[in-house]
Amino acid sequence: MTIRIMLAALAASTALLVTPAQAEGQGETLARAFFGADSTQARQTALAAMQQAAPTDNSARFALGSAQFFAAVEGLSQDLSRHGFTPPGGRRQWSMLPLSWPDKVEPLDYDGLRALLARFETGLEQAAATLATVSQDEPVGIVIGFNDARFDMRGDGAIPADGSFLNILAGFGGALPANPDGQPPRLEFRFDNADAIWLQGYANVLMAQTDFLLAHDFRRGFDLSLHSLFPRAGLPLQEELAPEDDEIRGFWDGRAADALSFIHLLDWPVADGAARARVRDRLLEVIRLSRANWAAIRAETDNDREWLPGPQQPGVHPIAGRDVSEETVAGWMATLDLAEDVLEGRALIPHWRFPGRGLNIKRLLQDDANFDLVLLLTGPAALPYLEDGKVVSERDWGEIQRMVGPGNFLSTAAWFN
Repeated sequence: MTIRIMLAALAASTALLVTPAQAEGQGETLARAFFGADSTQARQTALAAMQQAAPTDNSARFALGSAQFFAAVEGLSQDLSRHGFTPPGGRRQWSMLPLSWPDKVEPLDYDGLRALLARFETGLEQAAATLATVSQDEPVGIVIGFNDARFDMRGDGAIPADGSFLNILAGFGGALPANPDGQPPRLEFRFDNADAIWLQGYANVLMAQTDFLLAHDFRRGFDLSLHSLFPRAGLPLQEELAPEDDEIRGFWDGRAADALSFIHLLDWPVADGAARARVRDRLLEVIRLSRANWAAIRAETDNDREWLPGPQQPGVHPIAGRDVSEETVAGWMATLDLAEDVLEGRALIPHWRFPGRGLNIKRLLQDDANFDLVLLLTGPAALPYLEDGKVVSERDWGEIQRMVGPGNFLSTAAWFN
């Protein structure tokens, strides 16, 4: 998953740290207790209270679904930390994040990695199911302060203040608005019913990626290249090849070599055909939810610290650094239409080696053949999925980028979902 997607998902998952004047229902108090908790025990107590209130309170259901999403992402972070996970750029590159290895890094093997990914997906499934029960007819409006919401990367019982979402945003290189007095800026967003749909969509984005990994047997890639990500977890080649420190010594350091090894080993047999087919189902659900989300946004009549504003809610977003125009939304709707056509096999993905023909992604995801990235890109593995028909053109893509712009299309897509 991309860093931008994770960042946006984490932002939404902390969407329930509230101020009293803005929330409807019990979600206010429950969410403040959960996201502002300074210990694991306090957070678990707040979660239990959400579960008790959710059946009869719409805001509590929003709080619970968001908390479940947050807990799944936080749990994955803690699992990775226990095994000494090191980001691809080394920990020093992520110096703003509250990253630290535990005193004793736990060993990790291939089956253990699959187990923690499956646990992550189970948590996301639960969150998506809860968020789907949030009524769009009962207003919810809950304010989050990014300075106060805490994210527990360590999982050692105490939730540190340096794990505020503002710090995490800065650690990922987020562009924070300037504050003339030199103090950290105060970032607040008011999350509403449309954002429950948005977050449900993000759960499906992440589950699609997890399903794709779990659908395949990538044991060789794990054994022969992932020691760069888990340099203390006892992977097979740790002693010979794992990085000794966090310094980046140039492109051709060990991490770059291990990345090349991983790409070379991207010839993955299918281990679970149902999970591979679910990837497409998840992505189609993301499209459906994104359309529903934008319908809800377009129906809003207020303009109060919107996380994802519509064209009728003008103002420069403090993180994105832009507003959203009618043309931007039209471009995004065209993006969704095109993505749906590709996933349904009505439009084909072009391949540089086969002019006039394209790849049928629907058939590729429904097939049980090995996923071989290199041979797919060079041509041999693409042959079974080539068809004549409507091929997505550079002109189609260029027009969408023009409408969705300004800025980086992928950044906008990560924000819009």
